Amino acid sequence: MFVCMLIFIGSLSLTAMAADEAAETLTIKGDGVSRVLTFSRAELEAMQPGIVQNIYSATNNYPTNKTMYRRGISLEYLLAQAGLKDSAKVLKFISSDGYSRTFTRQELVNDLRYYFASTGTASPVPTIIAWADSSKGFDTMAEMELALTMGQRVLEEQTNPWFVKYLQTIEVSTDEPEQWPPVTFLKTPGSNGVSIAMQHPNFDMVKIYYTTDGSNPGLNSPVYNISASYYQPQLNQPIVITSDKEIRAVAIGAGKANSAAASTTVVFAGAAFSDLGDYPWARLAIEDLFRKGIINGMGESRFAPQEGLTRAQFAKMAVLALGETPQSAGSSRFSDIKPGDWFYGYVEKAAAMGLLKGYPDGTFRPEQALSREEMLTIAVQALNVKVEGSAAAELLAPFAGENRISDWARVAVCQAERLRLLEHGHMVTETGQGLAFDAQQQASRAEAAFTIHAMLQQ
Repeated sequence: MFVCMLIFIGSLSLTAMAADEAAETLTIKGDGVSRVLTFSRAELEAMQPGIVQNIYSATNNYPTNKTMYRRGISLEYLLAQAGLKDSAKVLKFISSDGYSRTFTRQELVNDLRYYFASTGTASPVPTIIAWADSSKGFDTMAEMELALTMGQRVLEEQTNPWFVKYLQTIEVSTDEPEQWPPVTFLKTPGSNGVSIAMQHPNFDMVKIYYTTDGSNPGLNSPVYNISASYYQPQLNQPIVITSDKEIRAVAIGAGKANSAAASTTVVFAGAAFSDLGDYPWARLAIEDLFRKGIINGMGESRFAPQEGLTRAQFAKMAVLALGETPQSAGSSRFSDIKPGDWFYGYVEKAAAMGLLKGYPDGTFRPEQALSREEMLTIAVQALNVKVEGSAAAELLAPFAGENRISDWARVAVCQAERLRLLEHGHMVTETGQGLAFDAQQQASRAEAAFTIHAMLQQ
């Protein structure tokens, strides 16, 4: 009886395994092919003209390199069976568990891909749907689930995350692929030069390729985000520029067209001002804003970075930085500002934009010294960051022990810190109890330039 039960159970197991194998299918569909086709695994393995086996090199997003021996059916051959249309643009690969990856036809079908040997030689390899795999050699290959497998366009291209396992469906579309957003730059001056951090809203979905000689970057250019941020973020370090450079960057990732090339410049030569020797942390901002016409000097090649700023002067800076023009007509909303005043148009424009307010007595006090907290509140308002109401404890934590911040400005100051509008080292200092910052102190011209420049980079 016991033996019969074992035989019965064994028969059920074999039947289940056979059913699983029989259930493994691959469907090709979509308006980018002429017909819908579904293949069983057995049918795929019998399509002798399209079967290939090759060595594939791959790099994951740690990043580490690996070599795979794989056998499968050529993707190009499969698509031909389904009648791939000339108008097909996008291919979506969907696994049986719902996971999917999208590629453009250009990057997956048209672009040449290679196996890069340890010797550095490159051999062309086709993109395949693999069903056998080994890490040691062709004679040790074992069956595996259907998996999209492709070569690398350039050495160490991080293709391993693109290998879709448990592949069940390929959807081919005639839709135009979307385009990745452009790269942005965060420039931070320091004693050793200017650090350039590159940012992207899809940082872990794209690779940022860059150049520092003004040429257009591509797949053969250096990669900025070497590792995914959730693996080894310490590998993604800002580049340091020590001479006049134009930096260009492009975002390249699966499934969308490359981003437009973005660029930024760092200029050390031909300084407009002679009194910035003690202000290396603000020099980049001052020079950049001067070239853009947002700030002016004080005559005789002087910028006077240490001098204080008035409320009216900063209103002008904010309006010009945002690309706006001053109000040209109409009465003033403030009792101490008249249409003939040089600052009338800038203050009125800034007020109309919601960047600043007057005092309860109806005045604006344009010649009054601008405090740091007033300056930061205006900058945060310009970025449309909500500061009203209660704030999360973690937002307020950095300045929890600082009593030189007015209650009305505390949330805005903390938002400014989160948005990197505050310079650390001169404006803000780090202590064992947290960050120290005298927000009620008058803002200097150098500090205002740094804040406006940081605001523009956001």
